[in-house]
Amino acid sequence: MLTRKPLQLLVIALVTVVAAAIILLDVKIPLVRPLLTVFLILAVGHTTLLAWANHLALRGVVRILMTIMLGVTLVMISGFILNFTTWGLVTRTWVFFLSALIFFNSIIALLRKQSASGVPTTSIQTWKLELNPRQFILLALAVVLAGASLFIARTGAFNQPVPQFSQFWMVPDTTNNTSQAVLGVKNEEQQPSTYRVVVMQGANVLQEFPSISLAPDETWQTKFDLAAVTDTTAPVEAVLYRGDDQTEPYRTASLWLQ
Repeated sequence: MLTRKPLQLLVIALVTVVAAAIILLDVKIPLVRPLLTVFLILAVGHTTLLAWANHLALRGVVRILMTIMLGVTLVMISGFILNFTTWGLVTRTWVFFLSALIFFNSIIALLRKQSASGVPTTSIQTWKLELNPRQFILLALAVVLAGASLFIARTGAFNQPVPQFSQFWMVPDTTNNTSQAVLGVKNEEQQPSTYRVVVMQGANVLQEFPSISLAPDETWQTKFDLAAVTDTTAPVEAVLYRGDDQTEPYRTASLWLQ
C-alpha cells in the first residue's frame, strides 16, 4: 500500500500531465485553464518543499504561505531563465519547464524518502503563526494588493492595442515554370474588410478585382497570366485599395519581368 507522501506525489504527477495536456491542446473550457495554471504554480512550490525542506515541521497557514511563496518565486525565476533561451516565453515552454520542475522535485522527494527510511527522526521545532488583529489585517491587505497587482498587470497585457494591417503580395508563380504571377491579400485588420485590387503596367490596366471581402485573418489568393505582357522596361504593379477609399492606394507590389 502506498504511503501518504508517494501517493500525494503520484496524484500531483498525474494532474500535472492532465493540466499540461489541456493547456497545450488549448481546450476551451471556462475557468479550467486559469485553475490548472494556478495548480502548476502551487505544485511547483509544494513539491519543492517536499524535496528540499520536508524536514521542517511546517504546518497550517505557514506551510500554505511557504508553498505559494516558493511557487511564485520559482515561476518568476523560470520566466527569467526562459527569456534568455531560444525557446522564449510561450505557453509550450512554460508548461514544459514547470512540469519538468515538478517531476524533478517529485523524484528527489521520493529518493530522500527512501534514503531516510529507518533513520530515527529528530525533534524539530514546529513553526507557529501567531498573528494579532493588526498583523492579520496587514497580511490580508498584502494579499489583496498582490492579487490586485496581478489582475491589473494581466488586464493591461490583454488590453494592449493589436496592430491592424493588411498583407499584400505579388510574386512569380514557380510551380510549373509558367508565365503567371501569384497575387494575395491577408486581412489582419481585426475586423471584416473589403478590398479592390488593380494590376497595371504604367497606365495600362491588365486586370482588376473590384470587390474582395475578407473576414479577420482570412486570406485571398489568385493567379493571373502575364504572357501578354511584352514590355520589360517597366514593372507590373499591383495596387490595393481598402474599404471605401478608392483614391488612395493602401498597399502596392511590383514585379519586374525578365
